[in-house]
Amino acid sequence: VTDRACAGAAGTFRGPNTTCPPVPACPVAPSNDECANAIAIPYTFTSGFEPPADNTNATNSPWFRPPSQQDPPYSCSDHKVFSGPYGSGTIWYSYTVPTGGGRSIILSTQKAAQFYPLGGGAGDTRIAMYFSSSGTCSTLQEVACADNIAGDNSWSGYYAPLRYNNPAPGKYYIQLSTVFNVDRGRTYLTVTDPAVPTTTYSNQPRIPAVTPWGIVFMTLVLLGAGAALLRLR
Repeated sequence: VTDRACAGAAGTFRGPNTTCPPVPACPVAPSNDECANAIAIPYTFTSGFEPPADNTNATNSPWFRPPSQQDPPYSCSDHKVFSGPYGSGTIWYSYTVPTGGGRSIILSTQKAAQFYPLGGGAGDTRIAMYFSSSGTCSTLQEVACADNIAGDNSWSGYYAPLRYNNPAPGKYYIQLSTVFNVDRGRTYLTVTDPAVPTTTYSNQPRIPAVTPWGIVFMTLVLLGAGAALLRLR
């Protein structure tokens, strides 16, 4: 292939008229390499659902493609690194919310931190969620974005989860990538429900429970007070 086509396939150009050896075989891009082939996350997912998530051989979005064929930039990209707003090795998912639905969703790649770099896990991921008014990849409007966790200086801080509450009915697309080519690997994308909020808060006034002995004590106090009032009369 040409040097441009090789770069577009995230390959290393070996020179014109070079054939790939039988072993190892040429890398194959994942099935969800393009937005049009996004892997569907079922609305009825069981919390902890893990779809296929490996961007090792995902193709780059070549600069010479028309804008309509470029991957969208991330609005939340970390400006502390010189990577720009685009990801490396983008893979895609979709999430369709039915009429009357609105199930919240959390998308996390933090499991990958346990396996990076020696265990094949991806490093420094980015996630963005887009609403599509047409139900296709041609009308993507970003509704949520996650890059790094603010204030978290540990390695897990590079794997910010994306949370989107009460989505309106319609189709959503999810873009997942790493920052640099060297960060590629298994992203261990995990889909979960948001934690159920507690109903009791520390700043709420609490009514203490009254034990049977407490009732007896209160009764004696009231009787004593009543007797004292009778003596005053």
